[in-house]
Amino acid sequence: MKILALVEILLYVAAGMPLLILGIGSDFYYFWANNFRSNLKQIIIVRKKSHVTIDSIKMLTMFCSNYNMEKIKALKAVSTIKTFRERF
Repeated sequence: MKILALVEILLYVAAGMPLLILGIGSDFYYFWANNFRSNLKQIIIVRKKSHVTIDSIKMLTMFCSNYNMEKIKALKAVSTIKTFRERF
């Protein structure tokens, strides 16, 4: 058991530490290459305004709760998607 533990430690030191250092080095290079480019125009991505409102969430919740109250466990996907597109 002691020999096996010693072999595992030696394998870790011989292979694990260099791989760890290479991984950290590649992470630094990737960060440097992507964040300090000369053609980088914008770092902050502008958010698009959402079309989801409180009313649409309430309507969707009521639509789903109707199926839940009726104990309906399966829906036809095409018709449900059409209904969602028409209402929401």
